[in-house]
Amino acid sequence: MDHQLQTFRNVLVAALPLAVALVGPSQSARADEIKVNWSDPEIQKFAKERATNQPQTLGISQANRIGGLKLPVLAFDAIPQLVKNAAPPGLAPTAPSRQVFMNDGDPTWYQINDQYGDISISVQASLTVHHDVPKSTIYQAPTPPGLNAQSDPHISVFDENGEAGFQGVIVEYTVYKYPDIPYTVTIECTKQSKEKCKDLAVVAKDKDLLKLISAQPPK
Repeated sequence: MDHQLQTFRNVLVAALPLAVALVGPSQSARADEIKVNWSDPEIQKFAKERATNQPQTLGISQANRIGGLKLPVLAFDAIPQLVKNAAPPGLAPTAPSRQVFMNDGDPTWYQINDQYGDISISVQASLTVHHDVPKSTIYQAPTPPGLNAQSDPHISVFDENGEAGFQGVIVEYTVYKYPDIPYTVTIECTKQSKEKCKDLAVVAKDKDLLKLISAQPPK
């Protein structure tokens, strides 16, 4: 994997725990946490189905551990079309290797990384209210044909136009659920798969594969 992509991923993994550490356990910080609407119909449906059937998702790991999170957990439960399109002709992609990052001592955030060869897809979310760091090297890509700019999330793209020597591409978007929790999807691709990864119409449609894999309302 390109060195730049690995560096970017390391920053993503470190960002959420750092934000939690800076906030700390004070009462004022807790008051600033995003509230979860546990009565959301999607969560209620998930809870009802989970009573009789375990959720099926790609390489789900640490199911008991993520069950302790204080927010609903979204992840991809099928191989994204983007990954299928980037696979060599006649070779279907296999389930990814999946990593789960969270703080068991303060389970208010998580990040799930799925690795498909030279394509990495992560989903991260946090209940912590904080200001985003400006990303001057990321530009807003035009809305792909056939998509609704009002209802579909903005897709940001970071490639060689933003940093000299960077040969891959990073695609990112955020969806808000339950109702205001930001779930950020980051797709990292090396030079070999960058053109497929820049197919933003496919990226936007793949967001429908984000499904609940855990939701534990407080008792």
